[in-house]
Amino acid sequence: MKTLSILITDMGFIVPSMQMAEQLTRPDLARLTDVMVFVLDPPEGFIEALRQEFDSLSIRLVGLSTKDFAASSDYARYFKGHVPLAALARLEICDLIPDCYDRVMYLDGDMQLVGDIAPLLQLDVPEGRIAAAVENFVMFEGPGGRRPDWLESYLAALQLDGAGSYFNSGLMLFRRTTWAKVAPRALDFFLTHADICAHHDQSALNAVCAGDWLPLSPAYNYLTFYLKMGGLDRMQPKILHFASAPKPWQSPESLWPPRHAETYRRFMGRHPALQGRLTVYDPGQVPPAPMRAVRAAKVKARALVKTPELARNFRRYVRRTQFLLD
Repeated sequence: MKTLSILITDMGFIVPSMQMAEQLTRPDLARLTDVMVFVLDPPEGFIEALRQEFDSLSIRLVGLSTKDFAASSDYARYFKGHVPLAALARLEICDLIPDCYDRVMYLDGDMQLVGDIAPLLQLDVPEGRIAAAVENFVMFEGPGGRRPDWLESYLAALQLDGAGSYFNSGLMLFRRTTWAKVAPRALDFFLTHADICAHHDQSALNAVCAGDWLPLSPAYNYLTFYLKMGGLDRMQPKILHFASAPKPWQSPESLWPPRHAETYRRFMGRHPALQGRLTVYDPGQVPPAPMRAVRAAKVKARALVKTPELARNFRRYVRRTQFLLD
């Protein structure tokens, strides 16, 4: 039986989401997965235009209105000006997942496939469990569980005992029946405890799934923060996750190489229905940065992702963890 791959996007992320959806339909994966993309608040006629554009691919497109979400008004009260309802929506779409699928994979739209994920799509996740990769917090947890105060406070509020017990929700695998139980609990937790959910629905999911998730290798959710730590060659990532700003298409200051921005430019060029839906910086139009700005950017990059201690912490986690899938 195929796995159902799900993406949920607003119009701001429609291009990277559809690029990921298209990657999932390549011949070596199409036999293993069907793809479903939920588009929040699409303009009139847009879904039909997308269906025509991607008619040759097995991508099911569904338009949704955020006005129909129970959480939308409550969520906005807590996070005015920053309401990523595309992520929160996954907690409210259980009834829209077709009954014919037992295995489901959720992916964030700001990801790219760069390796073989066939084993991931064939993974049999036990009932009641979620498979996911750890958050980059493990970089900040040293020997003996030593953690900075900000991390200690955050994990304690969610009643988690360490950075290795906290997952990034950008990629998750689960059974449809498991999600039907977990998602309502996470939504209720968020609406009841929004003050401690610093990472929104991800915080809530970690709180309600404590002890009930199984770790995948970070290779399947390779976060921006791992880029400069020397893990890229060792780990051979399968899925890149552009999890922090600036995204690769937004600015030459992104930590990701320019080729990832070019991927989106070429993708829009192939699909007229998506042209102009994402602003991708043009390296030919970017004026050379003053040397002072270059130095400042390098300092910032090192502060974000590279010190010997952070690298050691990350390698220690990888070395000591038995992954459900390496």
